[in-house]
Amino acid sequence: MLGGSAWPRLAWLRLAWLRLVWLRLVWLRLVWLRLVWLRLVWLRLVWLRLVWLRLAWPRLAWPRLAWPRLAWLRLARPPLASHQTVRRPLPSPHPAWHHPPRCPRQRLQPRH
Repeated sequence: MLGGSAWPRLAWLRLAWLRLVWLRLVWLRLVWLRLVWLRLVWLRLVWLRLVWLRLAWPRLAWPRLAWPRLAWLRLARPPLASHQTVRRPLPSPHPAWHHPPRCPRQRLQPRH
């Protein structure tokens, strides 16, 4: 009947398929960029946390606030000297904590 070929229809189908593949590639590129962005944000947060820990190290160094992961630091003590028979306790972070108060005003806890 009609002597026309199916080539224009196939060309339209091929064009639709190429457009679908292109959209898929664009979508994958956007997803990849989003993942890279999230990874950079995560790394920035980790870096900021490390900086905060570095700045907050004096507060974290007290035994009450020390992490369990940092407990081994308290175990790392110098060996006994040749004349020592008893290991003395570590020096206090604040000299006034383990001394009797000199006046009633000093009975208050020191401010930190």
